Amino acid sequence: MGKFFIEFFRGSKWPRRPGATHRTGIIWWNLIDGWPQFSDAVVDYYYAKKLAFEFIKRCQQDLLVLIREPAGAVQQVVAANDTLRPFELEYLVKDADTAELLAGGHVIAAANAVTPLAEIPFDPERQRFYVITWTGPAGAGTNHYLAGKPPFNLEQYRKWLAQT
Repeated sequence: MGKFFIEFFRGSKWPRRPGATHRTGIIWWNLIDGWPQFSDAVVDYYYAKKLAFEFIKRCQQDLLVLIREPAGAVQQVVAANDTLRPFELEYLVKDADTAELLAGGHVIAAANAVTPLAEIPFDPERQRFYVITWTGPAGAGTNHYLAGKPPFNLEQYRKWLAQT
């Protein structure tokens, strides 16, 4: 859930959409377990990083390409840039099962802003796993998005994750 909430807030930074809620970040407070237990912390009592740690680390990069939650029958692909300079990048959004290219292009991610890049169709009845990649002078990155109505098959999800 950590990745979801970080991306939800980052994708809503400085909204330019009418009626959108203003959000500029999230504060993490449950980073490490205080004793051996099962919890939502990202580091356990013995200082071992949990799987969530790597996904949270990825989605907190200065520049992140992500997919916003559905708005009707579409989802918006955006670049969240938390630096004070614009970044040039090439991005791709592909379906993990079919390798279908859903969006891609060459763009400038505005400084300290969320830059809309594309819209892709959303069908809640179709479970999909999108792999998002980008490259540019500032470096490369990868992200993913799970679309559709739960529940998801755990084995299928693990196969999808292996592609990121």
